[in-house]
Amino acid sequence: MRRDSRGVAAIEFALIAPVFFMITLGIIVYGVYFTTWIAVTQIASESARAALGGLTTAEQTSLATTRYTTMIGYYAPLLTSSSASISFPTASSGSVAVQVTYDFTSFGFSAFTLLPVPTTKPSVTVTVSSGSP
Repeated sequence: MRRDSRGVAAIEFALIAPVFFMITLGIIVYGVYFTTWIAVTQIASESARAALGGLTTAEQTSLATTRYTTMIGYYAPLLTSSSASISFPTASSGSVAVQVTYDFTSFGFSAFTLLPVPTTKPSVTVTVSSGSP
């Protein structure tokens, strides 16, 4: 009997393709997730630093919110302002705390149950000191 090797590549591809595509999808999902995390961290840091310019709590909140809105605009293709939020947890005297949270479910990756994401709402809190006691 003559051996026919036609179709072997198609069978090998059928066996390997699901694993390959899952790994590729995982790289994309985690790449977007970590990029989002870094952007949220940057936005929180910039907002907290901007808040230091205010003398009162209202001024600090206004400055931080303005900087937050500007920074979200810089990351516009990746982040949307409707999925992000800013809050101001209480900090010790002479410090300003800014917390930025982003709803990662807006990307639609939650449908992939085989690829768990660390958290669907990454949140970063940055506390900066004004240097006064």
